[in-house]
Amino acid sequence: MGRAILAMAALLALAACGPKPKPAAAPPQTAGAQASGLDLSALDGHIIAVGTNPNWRLDEDAKAGFVLTIGDQTVSAPHAAPSRDGAGARMASRDITLSLNSTPCTHDGVAYPMTATVQHGQGAALQGCAVVRWDKQLLALLPEIDACLAQATEPMSVVYAAPERDGAFVRLKLEDDAFDCHASRDPNVQATMDAASDQHYASENDVIFVRAPGDNPGGDCYQAPEVRGADGTLLGWLDDQNGC
Repeated sequence: MGRAILAMAALLALAACGPKPKPAAAPPQTAGAQASGLDLSALDGHIIAVGTNPNWRLDEDAKAGFVLTIGDQTVSAPHAAPSRDGAGARMASRDITLSLNSTPCTHDGVAYPMTATVQHGQGAALQGCAVVRWDKQLLALLPEIDACLAQATEPMSVVYAAPERDGAFVRLKLEDDAFDCHASRDPNVQATMDAASDQHYASENDVIFVRAPGDNPGGDCYQAPEVRGADGTLLGWLDDQNGC
């Protein structure tokens, strides 16, 4: 009995001296986790941020730079490219800093894809919502836009467009009447149009696309910016709501 106990003890000692098992490897980081947060390339467009208490609005793009309106005060600064800020993005120029993250946000009952924080000088941070204006995807959605315009019996303007899973949603306007169009690309571009719903969309009406051919919609007031294709073909103009 004593010899058996001694033999067992020797075996346990040898096992303790042997190679130890390797710790389990940490699970690999998925591509989705690595790519989480805002896509900086998606911010290459006209950014609109809005908020209340006090009422404020910030517009930013490569041409006009920052234009921040707080109540009756308007300040501006040169354009600044976005930089990574954790999972969000940061744009800073002079005394204006815009921070964005991908948390959805609601302003005046309208859903926005981003939450925004604006810092102006030493003032309190302004909290609100943000979106890249819808016309960033204008050229990509032009086939669907044309299919929707073809449904109209009179010339209409485009006040909003966005991709859908199988095509695009386009909101059209004719004077005081609005229409919703869904265009599908399966297999060819086909569109159906109805009276507009009561739902509104972030950046809707902030810019209006007028399809060529025709006259510049700026009339005697100003020259509306032209929209041209990659080959230089005039596609239309970007108008606004101010009119003459």
